[in-house]
Amino acid sequence: MRTQYNAARTVCQRLKTPVATLTVALHMTVILQRGGRVGTRQIMQELESEYGVTIQLRQAQRLLKSLTETLPIRTDGGNPAGFWWEGGEYAQQLKRAAIALDDASLMMQEAA
Repeated sequence: MRTQYNAARTVCQRLKTPVATLTVALHMTVILQRGGRVGTRQIMQELESEYGVTIQLRQAQRLLKSLTETLPIRTDGGNPAGFWWEGGEYAQQLKRAAIALDDASLMMQEAA
């Protein structure tokens, strides 16, 4: 499990900056890449427990919708909606890049 960073908690709670939004989006992609269908509330719980990031349900929904429009992330459109990382070589390349970026963002937050 990753160490929780107070800087991440402070910056990401409000999602008022592009950096905060990007940081949460990267964390979400890492959670989704573990495989299987994941619900919005489960993603929010994992953001809190693993990264110390608390966001509102509507913020999570908007960000997840945006991610499905740009990344190989799919949704079932259910209520509650489920999300998962799609397979394929392109998706695997993006997965590796997202994990590397997420690790870099955590190191930057630790250094701040």
